[in-house]
Amino acid sequence: MNEATFLQIIHKAFTIELAHAQILLLQTAGIIGIVAILLIVRGHAVLSEGRSYVLGVVFGCANFLLAFMVEQWMQGPTKPYLRNDLLFLSGFFGGWQNASITILCSCLGRFFFGSSQDLMVSSVDTIVIGYSGIFIRSLLKKINIQNISFVNVILISTLKFLASLPVTIFMYISNNIPASLFYSISARRFIATFSFSIIIMHTITIILRKEIERENQFYLDSLSGLP
Repeated sequence: MNEATFLQIIHKAFTIELAHAQILLLQTAGIIGIVAILLIVRGHAVLSEGRSYVLGVVFGCANFLLAFMVEQWMQGPTKPYLRNDLLFLSGFFGGWQNASITILCSCLGRFFFGSSQDLMVSSVDTIVIGYSGIFIRSLLKKINIQNISFVNVILISTLKFLASLPVTIFMYISNNIPASLFYSISARRFIATFSFSIIIMHTITIILRKEIERENQFYLDSLSGLP
């Protein structure tokens, strides 16, 4: 593949993402809204403790609903929905239990609303991305989940993007997809990761920090300001 062809594929991938920007922005706002409501109702523990299944159930249902909403695109290689973000976040914040629930719901959504072609490969890709959140969280265990900086968000997003590649690379190496589709999928995932995913992750960390501050106010004396 020559350089001109490669640049054409990248340009086409960018054009596709731009064409779907409106629906992806709506999904971005929806995910942030879901997390904000969870934090208000359940407190910051819902994103810092993996003992509750609430995160997995909510994110799993959201993923299933998103698959239904974009059913018209599910038959093709271009699927404008932020499935990977919900999968990753459920593992990163909720641990393996919540990741497993979200993965199951995502696979069911793919089964009911998508094509049966490459269903197994899609399921493996879903599993890898969901559990990669747990692995990346363990790698960054020195980072306080309640004080994630924007630099940390960039790092997490980069690792998330790398975690989304193995199955696609395997499909390309095994000649199951052409080079053009491989580069297109990789480029679209790169664009989505360093735009919508960063917005989602950074906004969630801000909301989480604000919620922790709000909760701490309940434990301070209103006159002295002491615990």
